[in-house]
Amino acid sequence: MPPTPFRLLRISTEMLPERDRFCAFREEFARRVLKMDVIDHSDGRPRIDVTFMPLGEAAVGTLAATPVEFIRHKHHLEDRSDGFILQIIDTGPIHFTHVGEERTYDTGWAHFVDQERPLRGFGPRHASIRNIAVRAAALKTLVAHPEDLAGHAVHPGPALHLLDGYLRSLTSLEEPPSPELAPIIGDHLLDLVAAALGPTNDAAEIVAKRGVKAARLRAILAEIGRRFSNPDFDLDNVAGAVGPIAAIRPAIDRGNGKVVHRARCGTPA
Repeated sequence: MPPTPFRLLRISTEMLPERDRFCAFREEFARRVLKMDVIDHSDGRPRIDVTFMPLGEAAVGTLAATPVEFIRHKHHLEDRSDGFILQIIDTGPIHFTHVGEERTYDTGWAHFVDQERPLRGFGPRHASIRNIAVRAAALKTLVAHPEDLAGHAVHPGPALHLLDGYLRSLTSLEEPPSPELAPIIGDHLLDLVAAALGPTNDAAEIVAKRGVKAARLRAILAEIGRRFSNPDFDLDNVAGAVGPIAAIRPAIDRGNGKVVHRARCGTPA
């Protein structure tokens, strides 16, 4: 993942001429930018909306689509990105085939992707995801052998919940953060990905004090903003809604969000 200027990109098939909008999206964006092929399963009424924003060591984005199939073939890997993507399912189900694993993911679960390997993702109904891409070298300073986790599910838990909340706030922005702030946010996001996957013992303290602490502060401020106009506003209620940091740290120590090996990801661990 080469350095990218801080910007906020939004693209939709709705921005393209109706006559050939899907073809234009496939040729000019999917194949050139995403390095993937795309197949329409919407009976000729496709709509795909994408956002993307680089933030230092990480990049965040969203994808929402009518029934569609994205495929990264081996020939797409010639200009591959040296990194990983954690895809959090917002609306499912979504079927993924990656690293020899075939799994179906429901809302709230996450799928970990190695961008140097082929991938197939198919949403049989309208589906949406939030995703975060991180540089391989940066993640490997916090997580041992993340390539071994590719193709598996990440269990919902406190760290994944914090990461998802952070992504929701970032992908709803109208403008990217300042050049001074963006790399700091990128570090926080990297920490949260590590917390969800399971950091090494040496990295756990860094992750807890840096990324997790920042994300929990963001969650507290968001909850205060949401409840402040309520006549029954109470900080105890805010604390209860956000959850104590004590619930997160033990989860980091044991690798919360643990990668789960199962064929169907809609059942409790």
